[in-house]
Amino acid sequence: MEKGLVLQERDVELLEFLAEYKTITLDNTGYIYGTKTYQEKRICHLVKEKYLTRLKHREILLGKKGKEFLVEIGTNIKVHCRNPNNIERLKVISDIAAFTNFSNTMNFIPSWHLKDRKSPTQDSRRYLGLLTFDKNFYTIYSVYGEKDDKYITSLYYDLKKEREIYNSIIFTNDREKILYHKKRFWF
Repeated sequence: MEKGLVLQERDVELLEFLAEYKTITLDNTGYIYGTKTYQEKRICHLVKEKYLTRLKHREILLGKKGKEFLVEIGTNIKVHCRNPNNIERLKVISDIAAFTNFSNTMNFIPSWHLKDRKSPTQDSRRYLGLLTFDKNFYTIYSVYGEKDDKYITSLYYDLKKEREIYNSIIFTNDREKILYHKKRFWF
């Protein structure tokens, strides 16, 4: 009799996370497993058994068996746009969600749960989601990759609309691009 992989509770949490967010880095799986290195061995087994697949060495997606398992237990798998710009956006959302979803003090709601696709949006177009921390609400934005002035200008207008309602957090790898933009962001 062939011995198969038995999914643990944390494995199921990882699969359900991927059903919602599509991707996660190997480093961020530590938030789910609550360890520093154990998850790397576990993920190797899950990849070998086709529950997971690697997009790049440290980036993980649902594999064939993972999708089948989730359908079996009645978990919906979110279908995301495959546009390369959206993939980068999903990676940033996944990073934030991995950090906050397993925290007792923070909660993150991704933008797709806040926007109604059937009606024109009254909210910002560029935000990644809403973070709650210490009874405060923050709209989350990110300037990642090679975002141009047009994108940053639209972000400026989104922030201007939102400032009366929420505080905002902008994640960026180039703060000069925001601080010295022609629209003169206020901080």
